Amino acid sequence: MNAFCLHFFAELDQEYHAILKSFSDIISLANKMIPFLESKIKHLHSWLKKHIFETQDEEIYFFKELKPKLASKLIYYKTILKMECHVPNTKMLKKEYYQQKIHEIDWYNKQHKDFFEYYRSRASHKDQEYFLRSHVHHNTSDDCQLLNYDSRLCTTQDYNIAKIMSNDLLCVYLENRLDELENSCKLPIQGTPINWTASKIDLVELVYALHHQKVFNGGNTDLKEIAMYMGKMFNIELEENIYRSYLDIKNRKANRTKFLNSLSENLNDKMLDDEA
Repeated sequence: MNAFCLHFFAELDQEYHAILKSFSDIISLANKMIPFLESKIKHLHSWLKKHIFETQDEEIYFFKELKPKLASKLIYYKTILKMECHVPNTKMLKKEYYQQKIHEIDWYNKQHKDFFEYYRSRASHKDQEYFLRSHVHHNTSDDCQLLNYDSRLCTTQDYNIAKIMSNDLLCVYLENRLDELENSCKLPIQGTPINWTASKIDLVELVYALHHQKVFNGGNTDLKEIAMYMGKMFNIELEENIYRSYLDIKNRKANRTKFLNSLSENLNDKMLDDEA
């Protein structure tokens, strides 16, 4: 492969991993990755419009191996961003949502069964048909127009390879998200247990305050999930009575948030004592 591709993909890999290390939040990461990858694809396309491959094998290698690795990342992060912006709030609905996305990937693979088997078996007998631009093809994809808008820039199947690669990444992501939901209340706490020794209604007051302050996952965590998590953390049954307890808090005649007020007053008193 020529010097341009060697430099281009080496630089891409370095910059890609630098961005990857800079974000822990998937939505922020996707928002950064998408314009970065789009700019790289546009740069590659500008070169490709003018480049003439020396051999058919070189062209096949480019469209079968190199371009799909870049394109798959763009498809992946666009899919992640769209998906995570519509994920439901409750644990049960999240699980159903992520499982449905896995079913959609399986459906896509079945719709492209013949090519999927060709790719997975590492076959090469149809490479000239699939990965040379001289073969007539039509753009049928509608989710990443940047990848297939010009017949000089794509072949009949390089997009499908990118899609399969993207789906592989997406399956790993979805399975990890499902595992996180399954294990969200399994706390690996060692040492002496920490038990909640104030009243249960005090903890409910704290849970509601933290939930409405949106301090967990940017406000995208369901109230019952927080109650379940904190109940397990502090060894107190909480989830079943949380709404009843909240009504009791609302019905107080005065000082509805007496536990939160007490926390604030006690901490202020402590800081005043420290300064004395």
